[in-house]
Amino acid sequence: MIVQRIGDIIEELRADGLSVLLVEQNLKFATRLADRHYVFVDGEIVEELSRADAVARRDDLLKYLSV
Repeated sequence: MIVQRIGDIIEELRADGLSVLLVEQNLKFATRLADRHYVFVDGEIVEELSRADAVARRDDLLKYLSV
């Protein structure tokens, strides 16, 4: 419920024209909210994707996000 509320607040901020930098490991949550996605490995960007590309490459991206 808390995660849903945070998502709602981010959507409200975006609707007001504000930019939001979201650092998130939950790919489903992030792809619902973000227009662009950057994957960092060891402090460097290794992937830059649109929302559609991130959704399409979900399985590939999950390997970066596993702990």
